[in-house]
Amino acid sequence: MASAGAAFVANAPQPQAWVSLCGNIAPIASMVVVMAPIPTIKEISQRRDTMNLPLLPYSSMFVNAFMWSAYGLMKNESKVWMTNMFGMVCATYYLQKFVQFVPTGATNLPGSVQMHIKGGALAITGTILPIIFCSNAKASKLVGSGAVVLCLILFASPLSALKRVIATKSAASIPLPFTLACVVNCFCWAVFGLFQMKDVMIYAPNLLGLLFGFAQLFLIMLFGSNGPRTRNENAFEV
Repeated sequence: MASAGAAFVANAPQPQAWVSLCGNIAPIASMVVVMAPIPTIKEISQRRDTMNLPLLPYSSMFVNAFMWSAYGLMKNESKVWMTNMFGMVCATYYLQKFVQFVPTGATNLPGSVQMHIKGGALAITGTILPIIFCSNAKASKLVGSGAVVLCLILFASPLSALKRVIATKSAASIPLPFTLACVVNCFCWAVFGLFQMKDVMIYAPNLLGLLFGFAQLFLIMLFGSNGPRTRNENAFEV
């Protein structure tokens, strides 16, 4: 009996194996999350109308992916930059389709399309300048810090969603499959960032995202999903 137990322990996946597994799953989970807006964009294209939806999720997705792509390249982490370059491609497609059908003079995006373009250009410029004028170590720290700050700002959206769920006592606005994908995504990046990359810029925002994901799952179990369902595509990954 003792020998059987020892054999089980010896054959069980070691911690490093779990870390590697998370590192392999993380890019796939990120791509699943990034592709979540496709049905909404398809509906916008079919209706030829943005249905009063905000542009912010897509413009922020592009800037977020750009910053993390730059960070991944500076850190020579292919899993980070390849995943986020895929996110940039998807975000570019979403932006092109969305802007194509924005009503003239729309200001509920929030703001206008021009404001989003100017804000994105400013963020991209702020990412490129340190790369040009600073050492790689300093530039990666500045760009990574900026990307983390952006993630923290964008987390205000799911935070407001949680408040709304608690107020209405209905989790109808929280899509369970998408939330599970976000939890898996944040968990894998947090584990990989903490134990393999040992990079606080990677694991810190994903640990926070994991907490938000667990909070959403808890609210789904607590209140259920009765009531009209609304779109929720605010997710942030590295």
